[in-house]
Amino acid sequence: MRFILPMFFPMFKKTFSLAFVFVFFMNCASEKKDTDLTSLAILGLLGSSSEYTGTCTTTFGAGVPNWIQTSFTCVTVSVSGSNYVFKFTSVPTYKSIYWGSSSAGYESTMYVNSGQANAKNPNLIKSQNYTLTVPKDNQNTTATTSSFGMIGVSTNGIAIYNDQAAPGDSLSTEYYTFDSSQGHPTNTGSYHYHVEPPKISNNDSKLVGIAQDGYLIFGKKHDSTTTGLTTGFTLGGASSSTKCTGGGLDTAVPTTWAGATDYNTTKTSNTRYHYHVNNGSEVNGILLSGKLIGTGGSAN
Repeated sequence: MRFILPMFFPMFKKTFSLAFVFVFFMNCASEKKDTDLTSLAILGLLGSSSEYTGTCTTTFGAGVPNWIQTSFTCVTVSVSGSNYVFKFTSVPTYKSIYWGSSSAGYESTMYVNSGQANAKNPNLIKSQNYTLTVPKDNQNTTATTSSFGMIGVSTNGIAIYNDQAAPGDSLSTEYYTFDSSQGHPTNTGSYHYHVEPPKISNNDSKLVGIAQDGYLIFGKKHDSTTTGLTTGFTLGGASSSTKCTGGGLDTAVPTTWAGATDYNTTKTSNTRYHYHVNNGSEVNGILLSGKLIGTGGSAN
């Protein structure tokens, strides 16, 4: 295994072997203290969770429109030809049980469901290196099957997954591992959302994020309207859809969204198709289903 040493420990690199032996001996002799910075640094090298800071970096390049700049945080966005490129680490700035009990970001509470109680999975949050490339003006509506893993990004820089769990599991089971903000990490530490995140949206019309095909994701309501927004939905179904199907509402974004005016000036009616959080409760309040609206974009 090759270790990459943090730049903020200039002398640590030269004394790594000695420090490792010293800390290993001390940890065997007595209980490790959370304030032991050398121990925590080495644990970080060995694959512990990312450091909780409660802050993030937000950067916008030339040509990035105002509706993105006023709606998204914790992302780096640039323009590349006919695409917007979102780069993000998918690290939450809020507290979670998945920061681990030794972290300043730790909280023991989890989401309260109407069914069974939530229970933590064994994973911890780790910084990712995600790139989401979305078309600036997609007009394609040929629904394609969405993939596992990240296929969108939320307005607070968290990865969005569809309504399917990893093979061999189901979202209806995984749902009971969500933290108080309705998120959880994978076995590689990738923190993400499957369902309506209360940190962003709660039965409203707020912008939640953007999908790989370039179409926006809003809360359950289109302004004050909910009828017909998420018809034909089946949890984990390959043909399910969360596309807005209300009469005339599928090509008109909610006017209650602060970025609507700027967004509409740069779009035509055929590029304003969008998603809504599925109009169901808890595990059924999914963000993206087994089908996207159209072809386009990439996620890695």
